Amino acid sequence: MQFTEGENLRQTVLSAPIGICILNAITFKAELVNDKFLEIAGKPREAILGKWHWESFAEVKAYYETALTQVAVTGVPYYANEVEMMLVRHGREENIFVTFVYAPVKNSAGEVVSVAVWVLENTKQVKARQALTVVSRPYAIG
Repeated sequence: MQFTEGENLRQTVLSAPIGICILNAITFKAELVNDKFLEIAGKPREAILGKWHWESFAEVKAYYETALTQVAVTGVPYYANEVEMMLVRHGREENIFVTFVYAPVKNSAGEVVSVAVWVLENTKQVKARQALTVVSRPYAIG
């Protein structure tokens, strides 16, 4: 698929079934965010769009700031699979599991101009798998 207009790409991001947030690679301000990202973040659009990423997600800054910065500087994506993180969602601290990618977006000259944050929540799947692990452990008889 080839996009010929920016609006087509924008509509694709907005309607994607996974969470997407596009950050400016210099300022790390959110330039575009879709509804699925807002759902996973548990924050309203105005708390993310146009804001510095770490203002919106201060609770995970210590863990992921270096990774995000490295993606903007090097152009190499960062992957995190089913990581547990504590987010403030809907005003409450909540531990969730997510798989996410910080993906560089480059211009025609190969310079990183944006970083796309792609996120999928895995909390239900991880907890179900953990419950199966606990149930399937043999009991020690002593």
